Amino acid sequence: MLLAIVAIGIVGLAYLLYNVKNLIFTPKCQFIEISIEDENFLLVSDLHIATKQLRKSDLHKIGDYMARENIRSLFILGDLFDDFHKKISTEHLSRELKKALKLLKLPEKSQIFITFSRNSHDPIISADKIELTLDSLNIIAANKPIRLRAGETTLILLHGDLAVKNGALAYIINKVGNYFQRKYFVEESLKKKLGINKDSWLVMGHTHIPFEHELCLEITTKNKSSRSFRMYSRR
Repeated sequence: MLLAIVAIGIVGLAYLLYNVKNLIFTPKCQFIEISIEDENFLLVSDLHIATKQLRKSDLHKIGDYMARENIRSLFILGDLFDDFHKKISTEHLSRELKKALKLLKLPEKSQIFITFSRNSHDPIISADKIELTLDSLNIIAANKPIRLRAGETTLILLHGDLAVKNGALAYIINKVGNYFQRKYFVEESLKKKLGINKDSWLVMGHTHIPFEHELCLEITTKNKSSRSFRMYSRR
């Protein structure tokens, strides 16, 4: 009995260390550099669209909001898909992206930037960055975090599995951190490990703990402000 308990403890500790090693050691990280002229853009994450999803959903509200607010740049910070974690060709990626983005009802000529999660859910693409045009949408899909320069503002955009591989564990860590007045412990720790300066933003998903109680965040670079709003969330 004691041996079994010790074995379970060792396995549990090994699993924990495997998942959080980048919060202990400084992770190696390369960025895809993106610059845009838009003053307004939209950031979303964790949409978890099933590849066979045919039912109607609230995802169209993303496109509705963009059209209403005249936003034409959308950044998707990982877990766009729910059941698509495998190596795929560019052609296969194009087909699945076309189906998924159709659900969002995005305005014509929108720019879509996607940083895929590396450990689950999202596809494993063949290059660091793939550029596509689907219908009237211009798309850049990357398997690395994005360093975005929008005006005078710099943002590091990533899914969050760089910090803690398992999303459920990241959620638990942040919940425990909240108890000790460290509401965004995972995000704060990763920002420090990556050496991101105080004048830059780090924006990530993965934990399923919405920013200021809500999932979607619009950054207005003109005055470096942010505002959150309830548009679409999935717990």
